[in-house]
Amino acid sequence: MTRHSEDRYYILDHEAPETSPPASEPDPWGETRVVGKPLPRIDAYERLSGSAVYPADITLPRMLCGAILRSPHAHANVT
Repeated sequence: MTRHSEDRYYILDHEAPETSPPASEPDPWGETRVVGKPLPRIDAYERLSGSAVYPADITLPRMLCGAILRSPHAHANVT
């Protein structure tokens, strides 16, 4: 299969513009507000007390549930 010049997604005779170098070096990072700082967890009390609601705890009407049955024996037929 040969490719024709019309099939190319680029133009051979057109030069791409050069990216100019930055005017100056970027300033180094100073003090950060979040990275490397201890932050209190918003849901810490709910998780600790057991009152936190997780997606697995929610049941909706007509919700389908499934389970995976695995055989303890290799190449066994599960009936």
